[in-house]
Amino acid sequence: MLCKFAMENDIVVKNYAEFVKVPKFEKKEKRIFTAEEIASLWKCSDQKPVQAVLFMIYTGFRIGEVLALRVEDVHLSEGYIIGGEKTEAGKDFIFGRIWGSDSESEPQTLTVHIKWLRQKIEKDPKNPERILTVWGKGYRWEG
Repeated sequence: MLCKFAMENDIVVKNYAEFVKVPKFEKKEKRIFTAEEIASLWKCSDQKPVQAVLFMIYTGFRIGEVLALRVEDVHLSEGYIIGGEKTEAGKDFIFGRIWGSDSESEPQTLTVHIKWLRQKIEKDPKNPERILTVWGKGYRWEG
């Protein structure tokens, strides 16, 4: 549009962008680590970069999510970390860890279980005060 404006107003006489050949973007298929690859990573787990890769494999965190972690988000003594994006991939990861990747249940099961928990423990499940949804992150318990 900018070039069109420039041509209409006699700022340029030719649209050189028409002659640029941009290669078509090819989306690369993501490959999951095999059990053998993970085993070989564990053999080198004394190295910091390998520790980071293993952390991402087991938590499902992406690089940007790891870098965004704050000290107050990590609760090692309680065994959990707050963070990660609440994306379909993240929900699928949580679902796979809880119900197993070979489960015949649907990933929506996670949302249904949260709803059931809210119905059991919340005064008003539609306006929860204990199990809160943290948009873009997941769920948080407010005791």
